[in-house]
Amino acid sequence: MFLRFFIILLISMNIALASENINVLLNQSPKVQAVVGSVTKSILLSGGFSGDKVYLINDKFVLKKFKIYPIKAIEIQKQAAVLGIAPKILYENSKENFVLMEFLGKSSVPRDQHTTKNVVHFIKTLHQVAPTSDMMPIDIFAKVQEVLHFLQSENLSQDILNKFTKVLSLKKYTQCNHRICHNDLNPNNLLFVNGKVIAIDWDAAGLNDPYYDLATINMWYINVPEVEKNLLKEYLGRDPKINELKHLNTMKTVVMAIVGGNLIKAGIQMGCIVKPETPSDSLSEFLPKIGKGEIKLDSGENLYKFGLVLLKEI
Repeated sequence: MFLRFFIILLISMNIALASENINVLLNQSPKVQAVVGSVTKSILLSGGFSGDKVYLINDKFVLKKFKIYPIKAIEIQKQAAVLGIAPKILYENSKENFVLMEFLGKSSVPRDQHTTKNVVHFIKTLHQVAPTSDMMPIDIFAKVQEVLHFLQSENLSQDILNKFTKVLSLKKYTQCNHRICHNDLNPNNLLFVNGKVIAIDWDAAGLNDPYYDLATINMWYINVPEVEKNLLKEYLGRDPKINELKHLNTMKTVVMAIVGGNLIKAGIQMGCIVKPETPSDSLSEFLPKIGKGEIKLDSGENLYKFGLVLLKEI
């Protein structure tokens, strides 16, 4: 989930070029046509390593075809949509593994003096979503361990593996509370619609420590000092205590390990065989280069390098 919208394949096509399965869903399902009307245009927006694919239909609707249907995440998105912070699901079909949603455009969250307030309003609203009784908390340290196992199997350097061991050692000092979290709040998953922050790509949503969402935002806005500095203060409505700042930093370290390790994993899966050197850039220097298109995340080597930059911050 952390990688999907960093590996976007913007492949424009008309309905005649859409996959056979999508053609069936669009043209032979009366329930789908009752929502979208006559289908004149289908554009494949993304197709990541998860196997999920996202289509823009008639420039008004989004069809998401899952490899594995995320029942609990869909229920969370429905609640979030009622609160105005997620796209509305207009039709769902768990048997065929897809949902139809409203398309909210591509307007990214502006990086200005209002960014912190807008983002925090979204996060506080999200953390009010009520979990169902059968939802189990996400074990974030198990996710770190999972990434470590993969990297060990690929014979990465001991220096890199030691970073994950360091993160895992934090578990015994970390007491987590749990609320409904998005768990993938990278900038590509946040839109600015009618003056409000709205999130897309809810597949990873579930019970997690609320500081995980805060830390994820904090990490991606590391090159926007006022956001990084004031995010927790705005969320709490007061100056944070030392233990709260420490907990945020712990969660940010966990996020960096999970995202960084998964980026390296994605790079290897995309064919990066020769291990690249760690770039000299800091994360705050590397991220703007991605935003400006100077570094394109369309190759295994660049994904691998991005992962190394993140892990360097640990």
